[in-house]
Amino acid sequence: MMQKEFEKLVGHPVDNDCYKRIEAVYMYPLFDDLFPSKEAVADYYKKHDMQGFENLYKVALKARALETKAENLERELASQESDFKEKYQQLERAYEKETAANKRLSWTIENLKEIIHKAVDMM
Repeated sequence: MMQKEFEKLVGHPVDNDCYKRIEAVYMYPLFDDLFPSKEAVADYYKKHDMQGFENLYKVALKARALETKAENLERELASQESDFKEKYQQLERAYEKETAANKRLSWTIENLKEIIHKAVDMM
């Protein structure tokens, strides 16, 4: 809605800065149910004046800050999850290498035991 259209609905001019805040509030998704139409925005203004919109504006700012914080935390978590997966895969590969080395060592020890037993039997 344009400022002139809003002013016509409320019946008087509204300061430009005030209208910007009014617009920010009614365009914010959190308030979709409160403002389903242009008339609902005007009716709210008529009932609560600019102070009502100032209060909602503060709520919108806090909600936006929380959304931003949540998005940042989600990105950080995703990054940590990626780091964790990479470290887990590195550990898995190291474990597989160590397991393979242990198998080779066990095989070598068994062969040495067999060789020693044969050598002892030959004496």
